Amino acid sequence: MKYIHLKTRALVKITGNDAAKFLQGLITNDINKLEQGAIYATMLTPQGKFLFEFIIFKIDGDIYLDCYKLTIELLIKKLNMYKLGSDVNITALDDNIYALMDDIGGDPRNPNMPARIHGDKPKGEELPYHVYEKLRINHGLVESQDLEYEKSFIMEHNFEQMNAIDYNKGCYMGQETVARSHYRGNVRNKVYVVQGNNLPALHKEIRHEGKKVGVMLSSINDKGLAKLNIEFIKNNADLLDFSINYIQ
Repeated sequence: MKYIHLKTRALVKITGNDAAKFLQGLITNDINKLEQGAIYATMLTPQGKFLFEFIIFKIDGDIYLDCYKLTIELLIKKLNMYKLGSDVNITALDDNIYALMDDIGGDPRNPNMPARIHGDKPKGEELPYHVYEKLRINHGLVESQDLEYEKSFIMEHNFEQMNAIDYNKGCYMGQETVARSHYRGNVRNKVYVVQGNNLPALHKEIRHEGKKVGVMLSSINDKGLAKLNIEFIKNNADLLDFSINYIQ
């Protein structure tokens, strides 16, 4: 078995009689889908700007959030702020999270990504973390490090394509902004997989003739993710210093 320690991820455990109802009012996906398996979701500000993204799964009635490690304290603080008198307990776990590279599937964002487990280190060959990052980038999957806290809009970062949004569930924070972008079709930017030599650094603006046309996200060697203006790409993609070899 080949596996990768997902060192940027951490676990939060949510228990209590009101756990599911509590999360339902906060996340962009439908918590009831957990009965069929793991789901992917985000949590937004009331204005619809990005706060957190997580894979949610359920074990023995308890709910777990696989989230970005660097913002786990912020996440727990925010969740505790909203729970008020609900029967909800929120705990950070010490468990490590691993991607099982020989077990493709189980990731709700993309069926071509490996399944995950948490707890003790698996037996087998541990691969370096950059192998996972290359796979993530190749499949066009944005994660927390690509977004700006309380600034980014998820509709510009392909979260709809990553199965993070349910348009038929009840209300949640930021729903109005997400729904308006979806139904009016006024999304101006999206994330593309790009390839080229000397790709810009993370979060550096991409400009053409002095005009901003996008922002660079994660990259490894000659492959990366970039948020780019859709209209510009339709007509001028060949003018950039890198090629776009996959459009999600």
